[in-house]
Amino acid sequence: MAVKAIGMFEKLNVPMLGVIENMSYFECSKCTEKHYIFGQGGAQKISEKYNLPFLGEIPLNSGIMTGSDLGKPIMLTQPDSASANAFTSSAKNIAAQCSIQAIRMQEEMEAEAPAST
Repeated sequence: MAVKAIGMFEKLNVPMLGVIENMSYFECSKCTEKHYIFGQGGAQKISEKYNLPFLGEIPLNSGIMTGSDLGKPIMLTQPDSASANAFTSSAKNIAAQCSIQAIRMQEEMEAEAPAST
């Protein structure tokens, strides 16, 4: 799925900000160990293959699903949880990439603008 999306964005000339791995791992509440149910490092490999920044990994957490269905995001219901921290970290990385893209676009527009006489 990710590879198809990357191709589509490239065809449409839409800048890709990076890659986030959803349902990256499950953290056991009893042993606090991370269990990589769907494998480990897939999004990291995609980001390297397509030269895109790796922006984060969101854990598999039933609180995310339950809260989302009720309109209560985990950022509000469990703000100190590992899941909320993962969202915060990813959001900061997305914001940074937005800034980088904005600067690149501004530089491109300035380079293409006709010189003033």
